[in-house]
Amino acid sequence: RRRAAAAAAAAETPQATTETPPADVEAAAKAQLRGVEKRLKSIRGLAAKETLDDAERKKLARRDDLEAARAALSAVLAGFAAKRRAADAVMGQLDDVQFDDSYECACCREVLELPVKLPCGHEYCRECVALVASRATRPSDVVCPLCRAPFYDGAKCRVAVAEKTRRKLKRATGRCHCGATLPLAGLRDHLRSCGAAAVYFAPRSKLGHELCPAPVFYSEKTPLSSSPAASSPLEDALLRRFRHVAPERPPPPPEPVPESTPEPRRRRQRWRWLEATPEPEVDAIPSTP
Repeated sequence: RRRAAAAAAAAETPQATTETPPADVEAAAKAQLRGVEKRLKSIRGLAAKETLDDAERKKLARRDDLEAARAALSAVLAGFAAKRRAADAVMGQLDDVQFDDSYECACCREVLELPVKLPCGHEYCRECVALVASRATRPSDVVCPLCRAPFYDGAKCRVAVAEKTRRKLKRATGRCHCGATLPLAGLRDHLRSCGAAAVYFAPRSKLGHELCPAPVFYSEKTPLSSSPAASSPLEDALLRRFRHVAPERPPPPPEPVPESTPEPRRRRQRWRWLEATPEPEVDAIPSTP
């Protein structure tokens, strides 16, 4: 009855808007399954007894409910395992994409798409450079991701088209996870529509006629509204692509140093001056003859 009352109260309580992370749901299901298995194990021992008291009969009567709960929890865990296998299969497809590592972008770790060259000589995807510039909070942050050389002169970003690399991308070929062989210049477009792994490749952003738009720093931006700002398609793709990489956790805060307990104050001894008392008179010792 207490369980039924708790379930009814939980059903009447309005649900919170925040969703529980799948990892927490899976961990809770595993813990519940272990508890159900433990109770079923004790019930199996009661089934072998010939005589049972009332408490043991009630406990044995809950066997069917526990079996149903075990089946439901096992199905939930099987669903999580199936999703994990599907995600691993998609990640395996991404690992099967083959191309020359010299044409890999150091930012997104994929084949170069519309490569541009910075003054330092490093080359990246055009959209990756625009993303680096858009994330800057001050002019000194607009730097190369590899060598930290600045490429913003205060008015515009000094970015040039990597003509030589673009010609090489048209001649070089790569292999998709589906087995198709095609030029590297069109490999990213093919991956956007190939199989289940296509969700990891966001559509190409339209940056306009500028190779890299001038960054707008926080001091020049309008105040943020209460609604969350829309993220960049490339940022969403990178988050989905590297979702299995655990983010760096901030260092734990230093433990508070316990305050030293002051020593108990000693009670000051009160001195009392002794009153000057007259010395006792000593009787004269009679002299002996």
